[in-house]
Amino acid sequence: MSPLHHKDDDDDGRRHGRLPSLYDLVPYIQQMAADIAATPLEQFAAQLMTRYFVREYIPESQIPTVVTINQITWDFLPDNSGERLGQQTPDAFIFLEEMVIEAVQLLQNAGLVMERRGLATTRRGRQALAAGTVGQILGEVYARHA
Repeated sequence: MSPLHHKDDDDDGRRHGRLPSLYDLVPYIQQMAADIAATPLEQFAAQLMTRYFVREYIPESQIPTVVTINQITWDFLPDNSGERLGQQTPDAFIFLEEMVIEAVQLLQNAGLVMERRGLATTRRGRQALAAGTVGQILGEVYARHA
């Protein structure tokens, strides 16, 4: 297993508390970004919708953690120590984040998610998740704006 994934081959790194920085992960981030860029936008957005949102209504006061662009972007990466003092954010990370933003924007334009102390599903979004029609709705919305 690659040391970037912090699995069996990286036991030594974990024992010593060393995690790769964001810069150490640039090749991984570039590959992840390339894979996402090769995925049609509406398909990527549908994947985010089913991974991060639920079909049940949850009152804001009962949401344990909010979904944010930042959270989604960092979830694509293995454990890491983040940015280090004096290092700029790698361009590959910014590109990855922009693709997440673009997919979330499509979810918002389709009326499936809204901003509410983070991102949350709308009634239409919850219905689409329940009916399994997220991809269909996104395809229609994206085709109209393409």
